[in-house]
Amino acid sequence: MLKNLFLISLIWTNPPSKLLAENVSENDSIEFRNLDFKMALSLAKSQNMPLCVFLTDEEAASKDSQFPSQISKETSILFNSNFINCKIPLHSQKTRFNFAKVLGIGVPWQMLRVGYLQSLLFYDADGNLVHFGDFSNLKSESEISTNASKLANQLLSKVEMAKNFAERFNSGESDPTFLVSYSKFLFLKEDMEAYKNLVKESVQRFITAESMVNQFTLYVLRTTTLPYRHSLFQGFVKQIPAFKAKFGSEIVKEVGACLYGIDMGNFTTDEIKNVNRYFLELGQDQNWATSATYKFMINAFQRDNDFKGFIDYANTLLDKKPFGEDQIFRYLTVMQNFNKSSLEKLYFQQFETWSDQIIRFHQRHPDLNNETFHALTNYEMAEIYWRHGDKSKARGLAYEAYTISRSSNNNMTQEEKDKIASQFSKYRLE
Repeated sequence: MLKNLFLISLIWTNPPSKLLAENVSENDSIEFRNLDFKMALSLAKSQNMPLCVFLTDEEAASKDSQFPSQISKETSILFNSNFINCKIPLHSQKTRFNFAKVLGIGVPWQMLRVGYLQSLLFYDADGNLVHFGDFSNLKSESEISTNASKLANQLLSKVEMAKNFAERFNSGESDPTFLVSYSKFLFLKEDMEAYKNLVKESVQRFITAESMVNQFTLYVLRTTTLPYRHSLFQGFVKQIPAFKAKFGSEIVKEVGACLYGIDMGNFTTDEIKNVNRYFLELGQDQNWATSATYKFMINAFQRDNDFKGFIDYANTLLDKKPFGEDQIFRYLTVMQNFNKSSLEKLYFQQFETWSDQIIRFHQRHPDLNNETFHALTNYEMAEIYWRHGDKSKARGLAYEAYTISRSSNNNMTQEEKDKIASQFSKYRLE
């Protein structure tokens, strides 16, 4: 009999159905009892045996197939002889979260999507996480069976336990699979400082441009918000085709979502062009990529006082066809930025071309028109025409903006309405 009580949580959800089947026979399957956690733990304590908890999701719980059907007899004997095994279906997000808290899992349940749902967690009698095994990369029944047996034996013999991960890392172990397991272990322990240090030291000691394409890089990007200029981030985006070739387009596109929320407010124009290209490599179309980057691109030209670059880029931006709903937003952005520049007099002829283009757009595409942005664009154009002495045209645009702002079909803020009303009043009186 074991002297120490261990809690083993076997988490396995959404694996291929062909790999799963509940107790096939007494000798070639793990016998999971239908007990709740408290009852199972009480039974394990009374019999002085470790506890193995098999957690299932709502979908899997409704099926008969639950665990690898061809698990080896040796593995089933190992678990059935040495552990109290139970099966607990988690039917709701609340149940899942609460149970995760009982187990001491230190991350929100939704974070488990990055591999915890295919893992073994081992706890000692005091509730300390002492061992951990990752099954997320295993595909066959024999691999699952072999690794389950290996992890259980490691626990029982107290060798190569997860609590020794730090020692192994400090000794120079750098296999990407090990680094992923160590990362998950630290997440589960809520030791985020150690995790940040793991990432930092791994980059400094082990990961080069040549070895960047690995599952550890993907794991870090899926779980951590890194600065755009971080070496792991740059290693990923610069080698998107290589990552897709090794791991498949779907997972790389998911990881690539780390690009979508980055703040490009201080990026150079070249960096923003690169982001646009990365979006295309991830599978987005050009119109989508442009919509995600053009505001930052225009701001970069303005910040660099590159008005010629702004004009050239705006011409390309406004000439995009076919027009979509985003077009009116582009017009407004261009007008707002043109209005800010002290060099507008040199390019007034270009402005007039855009102005005619915008007016024709409103006339030809009423189905795509957004009244709020229509009015705000007219406001910006009226300001420019007024400064250049074409007061008649400015009054006409200001009046149209004012009329739109007073309709019930817009969602303008009061500040925007007041601004437009003030402009109209000023131009009407002068």
